[in-house]
Amino acid sequence: IYQKSNKTLTPADLNITDSSDPEISSNPATIARIEEDYRKDMKVFPQADVIVQPGDITGGNNAPEYVWMGELTKLYNKLKDEGLFNTTKLYIVKGNHDMDGTQNLIPVGTAGAWNESTNSYDNDFYNSAYRVKIKGYNLIGFDGNINSSSTVGKATNYLNQIKSEADYDPTKPIFAMSHYPISGTVWAGQWSSAASNNFGKFIADNNFSQVFYMSGHTQYDPTDERSLYQGAASFLDSGGSNYSSYQDDGP
Repeated sequence: IYQKSNKTLTPADLNITDSSDPEISSNPATIARIEEDYRKDMKVFPQADVIVQPGDITGGNNAPEYVWMGELTKLYNKLKDEGLFNTTKLYIVKGNHDMDGTQNLIPVGTAGAWNESTNSYDNDFYNSAYRVKIKGYNLIGFDGNINSSSTVGKATNYLNQIKSEADYDPTKPIFAMSHYPISGTVWAGQWSSAASNNFGKFIADNNFSQVFYMSGHTQYDPTDERSLYQGAASFLDSGGSNYSSYQDDGP
């Protein structure tokens, strides 16, 4: 999309690369594909302030495959050492293929804010939510696999928190993501979760029309007009860097 556009006259205040469902594994070919994806992201859109990946960071289906997240961390650290993440942040959320234990192997700082009290980054990948700021813009991520006060409840509390702050601007976008779409929005809405739907209901009931919500899970083509829905807020089906669901019926 970016390659076909001309943004030189109206540069964005915040530049986001949205690349969902990489589904890394221990397969060298898969690791090489994901490395190539990151490098292409940086080459095509070098001004990106952040890369977001709304879930299925790994392609796990069995419990022992949680270790595949370690491959992502190795790759991230390699590219970071090369300087590719010097000016671009990476933020991720948990998907259904990210087995229990992946939370212990995620790249540091990719699923939580900096915590002054611990002098370290929080890890809110599993059964939690986080809020970070990038160039003055809020990004909220939450684990859409679990519908609880720790996940969507925490995420909606962040929305209320933002609204109560002195610098709140109702016209300024608030970015949010979980792995699952929200029913009744994008064409992949049937693949929603209870948590994602509760987040969508909160947005609609509390007039958060400035929210821009990104989801993964379906691999549906994000360039298809049905992947963008604007109603109570704006919703984007982020597709998948692993494969396109034009090839099958979905997840």
